[in-house]
Amino acid sequence: MFSNRMSMRTNTIHLDERGKDKPDPLNSSTTYQCYMLDRRTREYRQQLDIKHKNQNNDRREWLRTHPQSAKHYHEYHRNYSRLYMPKWRLNIKTMVVKHYSNGTMACSNPFSAHKEPFIDIRALTIDHINNGGEKQKRVLGFKAGHSLQLWLVRNHYPKGYQILCANCQLIKEIERRRVERETHAELV
Repeated sequence: MFSNRMSMRTNTIHLDERGKDKPDPLNSSTTYQCYMLDRRTREYRQQLDIKHKNQNNDRREWLRTHPQSAKHYHEYHRNYSRLYMPKWRLNIKTMVVKHYSNGTMACSNPFSAHKEPFIDIRALTIDHINNGGEKQKRVLGFKAGHSLQLWLVRNHYPKGYQILCANCQLIKEIERRRVERETHAELV
């Protein structure tokens, strides 16, 4: 079983998809078993993706051919969305705010705009530290704030974001535009 790898305590040799030896990219003591487990997991996820895509296509086709049932389906899900989606979105936002505020659930207050920590979650927003939020919104096709929040959770909270209250977010944008105008005026 372990004939295509080196000793478990030394640098591990993995097999690529063609069965040829390749060195461990992390130069760690990851075993061949772990590599195969990762490979099986990837294959299983790919099979699930194909299965779910087929199920969604089947559902769409059935709804297209059964318009009366489709009407009931959409009515049911509209009511479901009205009842449960606000709670779900608030839960996602709470997880994101808690992570990016280091558990304080408050504005990072970079401009000293308020003396007390601002903790009202309804007005706490996610801010791109190095700007670029509009570009990311276009590239990933976000239409609402909860799309970004869900993307952050699914991508394991990448760096480059902070929590600001709406006032601090607006102050930051005004300052960014002012600096942009001044640099543009200097160039002209």
